[in-house]
Amino acid sequence: MLNETEAILKQLQEGQAQMARHLPGMLENFQTLAQSIMKQETLAPKFKELIAVAIAVAIRCQPCIAHHVKRALEQGATTAEILEACSIAVMMGGGPSIAYSSCYVIKTLKDLGALEQKEVRCDKCQTDVPEIEIHEHRGRKLCEDCYVAALTRPQPCDPGAVSAARTSRELQGFKGAQGLTPLQKKIYDYLKEKGKATRPELAAYVGIPLEDLEKEFAVLRHCELARGFKEGNTVYLTLM
Repeated sequence: MLNETEAILKQLQEGQAQMARHLPGMLENFQTLAQSIMKQETLAPKFKELIAVAIAVAIRCQPCIAHHVKRALEQGATTAEILEACSIAVMMGGGPSIAYSSCYVIKTLKDLGALEQKEVRCDKCQTDVPEIEIHEHRGRKLCEDCYVAALTRPQPCDPGAVSAARTSRELQGFKGAQGLTPLQKKIYDYLKEKGKATRPELAAYVGIPLEDLEKEFAVLRHCELARGFKEGNTVYLTLM
């Protein structure tokens, strides 16, 4: 039974054969163009295939990814080189390129036997994932989902978010802790009772990691309910 990549490549080949019957001139001209571009010139074919992989990821073409990853391997590219090419696509294409690299490039490499299956545990969610899908972030090993969440965490100092939250709360008539999640309300009530608290103290009280506390505190800051301040060398959180 064909794996997913083999099935995609077979479908691509069969579809091109059908196209050739109906539009022989178009396909023949395209293949002539492709062959002339991919031959050895200043850039070796391997590097041209790596460029094609990056472009395939950036334009979100799954059949292109399967074809050019396979061709890159055949031209002597390593798994590390292919994934580094994907990083260029991520630089240019952002989140969607991360998704296509993580789903389709990784799957193609696995299907073609070019990816070791050693697994590593994510320090945050404790899920075992292939080592190649692990990202280092602030000294922690994170899976793709946790890594993306860490990069997209809301920041407390965000004037646009403050303005949007203020408008939303005014329209809904929220005052104080109204409209907060149970966890955010627990943080709010603790600060209301204690007056001030350090981040580690508050995180321990509500039972969440510091990085998750930062996310919840950012929401309170955007709602103009809480703020941070420095007293001596210690940073405290308090209500506004």
